[in-house]
Amino acid sequence: MNTAKQVRRWPERPDPENIVELRNIRLEYGPVTVLHDVDLTIRKGETVTIIGPSGSGKTTLLRCINYLARPTAGEVWVGGHLVGQVDKGGKLQTASEGVLRLHRLETGMVFQQFNLFRNMTVLQNVMYAPVACGVASKEEAHERAVALIRRVGLGNKLSARPHELSGGQQQRIAIARALAMQPKVMLFDEATSALDPELAREVLEVMRELAREGMTMVVVTHEMGFARNVADRVVFMENGRIIEDAAPGVLFSDQAPQRIRSFLSH
Repeated sequence: MNTAKQVRRWPERPDPENIVELRNIRLEYGPVTVLHDVDLTIRKGETVTIIGPSGSGKTTLLRCINYLARPTAGEVWVGGHLVGQVDKGGKLQTASEGVLRLHRLETGMVFQQFNLFRNMTVLQNVMYAPVACGVASKEEAHERAVALIRRVGLGNKLSARPHELSGGQQQRIAIARALAMQPKVMLFDEATSALDPELAREVLEVMRELAREGMTMVVVTHEMGFARNVADRVVFMENGRIIEDAAPGVLFSDQAPQRIRSFLSH
């Protein structure tokens, strides 16, 4: 079997408009295959939602984009760069952890849990990564952080600690923190699943605004309203495979395959 650890020739680079391109992604845990040779392309400025039943591989696929889950085989391209692999004399080899950290700067990820630093203020949370990773000076990071915190509607919370915020407010700060790294694509893994409906609406509105502004986004979600009304494309996954990749108007209609209509009816 061909794996990412084998030495291979440098592959063809993707179209520059393809911010994310997954080619034949396979992921195995021992005898269990979680992803089966998945192909997926995300164009610049697109919002793509990934839906499907629990255990279908949605989150795993999302985590493959920034190599938090390492594919057993296949290629992950983000912003024209091959993630997790490097060119050694015209051949591909597995990237070191240091190089992989640089690759991950291309992506911003928002998780189900907010994962804010409890001992830091809101402002410090958003400033921390750009300074620690050396992508911005302290002054630049401060200016950017203040602007982003205001952008998510929490300009009056700069000095607050995470425990002083609601869950929706914490998730909005988590979004600001990811945006502070100026990523080429934002990845959302069930960002509203830990929130009650009212707080979820606050977070979804921030995500809608990002979509309107042209941010490239890949969103794993059970929020069907968001998928229907905001996404450019909806990807339906089941059993580690992409079953359908279509515009919302097609997937949320009688034209959709029976399996998808059955899923949506529940």
